[in-house]
Amino acid sequence: MQPIRRLLSATDLGQKLGFTTDWVIRNWNKLISEKDFPPPVLGGGIGNHLRWDEKAVDLWLDSLLPEPFKNQAAADTQKYDPAEQLQTQSRLHSRAQELAL
Repeated sequence: MQPIRRLLSATDLGQKLGFTTDWVIRNWNKLISEKDFPPPVLGGGIGNHLRWDEKAVDLWLDSLLPEPFKNQAAADTQKYDPAEQLQTQSRLHSRAQELAL
């Protein structure tokens, strides 16, 4: 049996990236066109009805990591503990700000 793929709403995506839902709704097209972000797989472009494939988003996030961490991220299939997850989210949010999102 294949695992169920999780789809992220704009709210879920905002939480994952460290931004608000409103920010995601206002900026998702810019992310796609300027930052090679994965497009939504469902939703037809209407606000919080949009859905992104979580695996595609995770792969995009992994692509932002410095080279020494990419192999580790690709091989890591276990969930981080909450402290590590918060630390990683903070680093990714900082990196996104550096990329002028």
